[in-house]
Amino acid sequence: MLRSVLVGLRRPFTCVVPLMRLQPVCPGEQKAVLHSSPPLTVLDKDNRHKKFLLAQKTETLSVDENIEVEEFRPGSVYPTMETAGMLVDGIRFDKLPIVHVKATHNNTIVTLTNGEGMAMASESGGSVGFRNTRKGTNVAGQAAALALGEKGLSKGVTKVRVSIKGIGPGRMPALKGLQMAGLTIVSITDATPLPFNGNRPRKKRRL
Repeated sequence: MLRSVLVGLRRPFTCVVPLMRLQPVCPGEQKAVLHSSPPLTVLDKDNRHKKFLLAQKTETLSVDENIEVEEFRPGSVYPTMETAGMLVDGIRFDKLPIVHVKATHNNTIVTLTNGEGMAMASESGGSVGFRNTRKGTNVAGQAAALALGEKGLSKGVTKVRVSIKGIGPGRMPALKGLQMAGLTIVSITDATPLPFNGNRPRKKRRL
């Protein structure tokens, strides 16, 4: 049982953007209720102004505040067995172009491929004009994704799947750059490798 769970964790996690719902919303569905309470505030002991503001907030906010949240429907956000055959503007989901984002601490590399994995265009923080340590910044990642999105639009690509690998600073700005370029993101897949106690770490420094 434990082995099957670990094998399942090794697979990349895919999340379909909620804008592309696989199932329509049924009008009579029940909605879950989420209970929330006002956030805690850390105060200075001698700051009278902060204490006065907190007293006003506690009077206006009600502790028992009910917020209606849409009920989770399997297949609306996470992929199912029918996701690969889903049509997006007449194109099968598994045939859509893929944008691979490799975000490291030193650089952000963005590559556009077709549905079969053949490369069509590629950009990085260094190719758009950033040098040295600036290649690993979030601005460089967004600029690289923006330049790649413009290349994709020139090749007739409008809807893409995104596969993100790594935890660098340009991870999320790359998605923003693709949206700014005019591309529509259908799904987001996190392909960051997760080691299960793999390689032996380096020895600790002696100070």
